[in-house]
Amino acid sequence: MMKRILQITALFGGIVALAALANRGSADDNDGNTAESMGPAPTWDLPQVGADRLSSTDLAGKIVVIDFWATWCPPCRAEIPGYVELQEAYDDKGVVFVGISLDQGADADAKVRKFIEQYKINYPIVIGDMKVVEAFGGVVSIPTTFVIDREGQIVRRKVGYKPKSYFEDLLNDLL
Repeated sequence: MMKRILQITALFGGIVALAALANRGSADDNDGNTAESMGPAPTWDLPQVGADRLSSTDLAGKIVVIDFWATWCPPCRAEIPGYVELQEAYDDKGVVFVGISLDQGADADAKVRKFIEQYKINYPIVIGDMKVVEAFGGVVSIPTTFVIDREGQIVRRKVGYKPKSYFEDLLNDLL
């Protein structure tokens, strides 16, 4: 019994620490990076919630905003309504948001489905794995967001919460 309590305490502590890191905001932003300094986006193919699979090749030629997030992450939940609004506003301009959920466990799919309904998410959500996390250079805290231009180059990496206006300015610069 004591061992189980220690395991739960350690798990909770890890979650709190990850959430605290995610709340750091712009401390790890690479706002000055250009496509030349960040390089090409990795290729990926992941299971999409409520559909078959989604691949990076399906999004070729679009501006793609990749958001690594989880249902339990407070700053992630704070950003998502802005992403929903931006997807609606920029959809006809060739912009697509993709949420890569890092929720784990047997009930992860059900949690994510419920979250999609609750937040009325209008963009694709896929279930991430360690392979995609590593392909993007490691995601040490969430939310972590990558912006990929039409040529497939990563032009921005953002760690932590940013308001909708941050992405509006960035997307307008890319259009």
